[in-house]
Amino acid sequence: MKNTLTKNVLLLAIPLAMLATGCSKSGVSFQALRPADIDMNKQIKTLVVVNRTLPEKGWVSAGNVLEGLLSSEGIGQDRDGGRTSLATLSRQIADAPRFKVVNPGIELRTKRLIGMPPPLTWAIVDSIAGAHNAQGLLVLEYFDSDVTKFTKVDTVIEKTKEGVQIKRPVYTAVQNVRVKSGWRVYDAANKTISDEFHGVDEFNSDKSSKSAHKAAWQLPSARSTVEQAGSLAGFNYAAHISPTWVNVNRTYYKKGGKDARFKTAAISARSGDWKTAATQWKNIADTGKKKAAKRAAYNMIVACEKEGKLDLAMEWARKASTEFNAKDAGGYIGRLQKRINDENRVKMQLSEE
Repeated sequence: MKNTLTKNVLLLAIPLAMLATGCSKSGVSFQALRPADIDMNKQIKTLVVVNRTLPEKGWVSAGNVLEGLLSSEGIGQDRDGGRTSLATLSRQIADAPRFKVVNPGIELRTKRLIGMPPPLTWAIVDSIAGAHNAQGLLVLEYFDSDVTKFTKVDTVIEKTKEGVQIKRPVYTAVQNVRVKSGWRVYDAANKTISDEFHGVDEFNSDKSSKSAHKAAWQLPSARSTVEQAGSLAGFNYAAHISPTWVNVNRTYYKKGGKDARFKTAAISARSGDWKTAATQWKNIADTGKKKAAKRAAYNMIVACEKEGKLDLAMEWARKASTEFNAKDAGGYIGRLQKRINDENRVKMQLSEE
């Protein structure tokens, strides 16, 4: 369980280089709790994850078989995609402070493979929830993938070594993967369905080559792409019912004119000592020349936000915008206000009352 609403991220060195806009800036990334899309009953503290997508033994829908043949769906593809979806969902919820999640690997079978089946009986819900001292069940009710592939051909004009223009075909193989999933949260104590959700997630890919065969061969496997889409479905539903950690990316100035103190502050920030960096930037904002002071004031916004001091960050954003005329601080005010609103909602969702 985490009791902070921001946390640092260590595996971000490569993306941070991409964040910097020009040699005067560098990047930093940290994580913050994003509020859930909906507010769940606070009496539900522990959820048991259940997979209800497996077909009954010995029962196969002719329509489902035909669909599999037409859509290039492999045997067990939806089964594996559903399991991946639940694994991702369980990790996301477990990493956040809202719910304790229990995933005992329960797999219930159903005759309905496409679309939302009738709700579970409350006897089944009570039995599973009671066995795990939980107040609710989180059930993946259905998981269905459609995979379509096709190849298109275009003509390009190229020049030979002799300068002669020739026409050449280019083949592009396209694969579209569409996953539909259905979810329910059962409130065992109050005998109500807290949430019912239908999700659609898509992954599209294409590869081009001089031959149609090679273009198709370069596409990722349908099975792996269905699992990717399933993982996305699990991630999205976790974010629907629970606060989740998301990456926040920011840039800051590492140079401020000829003020040598900027270099020292940048070294402190790069080494992870943001407290020292903030002290140095504040001194520059108070005593530095116009360009250095303006950039230092902007950096104070980033430093305060990174440390979770959003109100202080807002003070610096307004100060940088009005007193230092830092144009990039104006847009930061809107982002900070959203962060403040999100944090307030997260606190409400995590409160006991």
